[in-house]
Amino acid sequence: MQTESGEVMRNNAHILSAVSFHFSCGGFFGGYGNVTVKKEGNHAVLTVSPSMLREGKVEDTTKELTIAEWNDFISDVFSKYHIDDWNEEYINHDILDGTQWS
Repeated sequence: MQTESGEVMRNNAHILSAVSFHFSCGGFFGGYGNVTVKKEGNHAVLTVSPSMLREGKVEDTTKELTIAEWNDFISDVFSKYHIDDWNEEYINHDILDGTQWS
């Protein structure tokens, strides 16, 4: 996260040291779409993979990001979704169906 003057806030060092982000969303009948952003040296690579159960030709989409774009992205993800406040696991043995996430 940056201050208004553009300086990176020091207490976010653990956020900026992250090397990848993976998100998947879907369900039993439709499969899972995946989004992965991975830091690789002096850039990052965004990969969007549609569900394998989708009809027609399924191809990944990739885009290269600068390190500045990566830092902005990962800082926004941690800030907007309050990831530092998440528990490591959420287990409820009474729920047998529903959206699954990781």
